[in-house]
Amino acid sequence: MKAFDWQRMALDKVPVEFLAEVALRSLYTFVLVFIFLKITGRRGVRQMSLFEVLIILTLGSAAG
Repeated sequence: MKAFDWQRMALDKVPVEFLAEVALRSLYTFVLVFIFLKITGRRGVRQMSLFEVLIILTLGSAAG
């Protein structure tokens, strides 16, 4: 095994269907959070843009 083999780290024996499902679920979650934040008015995060809030929530969700 060689160090930093990007193909192995990113796509090691993962079916394309799985990657498509992950992409669709991520997009679905992103859209739902976007709509929710638009409806609620994002009172607690006025200094950040809506996109920044979405990225933070998405990364937190992916990490957790």
